[in-house]
Amino acid sequence: MGDERHLGIEGMVAGRAHQYCDLMPAGPAADRGTQWWVPMINGTERIGVLRLRSERDDARARGDADRLAPLLPLIIVATRESSDPSPG
Repeated sequence: MGDERHLGIEGMVAGRAHQYCDLMPAGPAADRGTQWWVPMINGTERIGVLRLRSERDDARARGDADRLAPLLPLIIVATRESSDPSPG
């Protein structure tokens, strides 16, 4: 996929997923599956959005995305809070 560390989302579908805290399609279904933008939220803090790809576009795939989305922010926040260099 290349180096996609920062992707501006303002005015984009990804931005709407972030703003409305709702799963949004990342584009039309293609041969390589369906993609969604999934908001990542830790409590009330919006961490960002996650682009997911699935071979299927059904209730099970969307349910899997909804279950995965709250787990990743926990890992990100835990890592962010513990990765600060100690003083001195």
